[in-house]
Amino acid sequence: MPLPTTKTALLLPGLDALFSSSRLKRWMPLPEIQEKLDKASRKLSKLTGTSEDLYSFLNQHHRIHLIDFDRTLVCLTAVQVAIAERLQRLLNSWDLLQGCSHGDIARSVLCESISFDDAIEILWTFAELRQTCPPGQTANVRTLSGEPLLEAQIQWLVANQAPVSQWSDHHLTIGGTKEFISGLQSQAQEHGLKIKPVLPYPIHSPAMEPSFRDLLRQASRWTIHPPNQPVFSSLWLRYLTTGEEVFTEGLAGSTSPVRWMETLEALYKNENVRKFINVGPSNALTGWLLSSPKYPDIQVVESWDLAGEQFLADGEP
Repeated sequence: MPLPTTKTALLLPGLDALFSSSRLKRWMPLPEIQEKLDKASRKLSKLTGTSEDLYSFLNQHHRIHLIDFDRTLVCLTAVQVAIAERLQRLLNSWDLLQGCSHGDIARSVLCESISFDDAIEILWTFAELRQTCPPGQTANVRTLSGEPLLEAQIQWLVANQAPVSQWSDHHLTIGGTKEFISGLQSQAQEHGLKIKPVLPYPIHSPAMEPSFRDLLRQASRWTIHPPNQPVFSSLWLRYLTTGEEVFTEGLAGSTSPVRWMETLEALYKNENVRKFINVGPSNALTGWLLSSPKYPDIQVVESWDLAGEQFLADGEP
């Protein structure tokens, strides 16, 4: 019998993809990056009524999410779309799109369910609506020992109503009110865990539900199309087939835990995905995969190696 055909997924990760300054900065000289950030700046300027320069914002600051969380999300979408469009022009060699967390917005643009301009408007509308939510936090959770997370530790968090988004064997995040996160922090050590707040918003948490509902009520403002290529959901663990599904699922991650570890297993076992092209720009979501015994034959290729360094070395502008 012939061996089953393996698949390649184009991966668009979440906010952590901007946390490596060096991996982001190397992309900045590419004209596609500046063009897309300039386009996002023009759209954002209309929405804010001020002169926006997202290219300078990225170039001048280090940990930009601590300076301006909302503009950081706009920047990530613009950079990811620019990189992915460059990959598409040069390679066009993947079988499905896989978003994760905030990367779902760029994914929705790439499959042409929403336009780039509408994506920027959706992001900014959601940023304004988010101000109506109760104050909260997103926190990293790791073991005190540095060892992989135990199922008992994860279940302790779940039993305490924590919305768990697990990103690797060693790392997960939870979200909620400051009081909720603080209460878990006070008990974490006896369970072998350390909990560290990292964002001033409770993302992937039911605490964001009011903003999500308000945004869905405004959905008629934007034109939504069916995806033009296969899109797999990291929330629902299935393919999305309609424009409404792509739009709703892309926003639902704000209120629901991302099932990334289950997504990996489903892609590996059910979809025969053996290769990820990581748009990045950093490898925060994929770096651990190469050493995971669960996925011995997974290949992770960084977008820079395919569409950045080697093409610049050949003299392409």
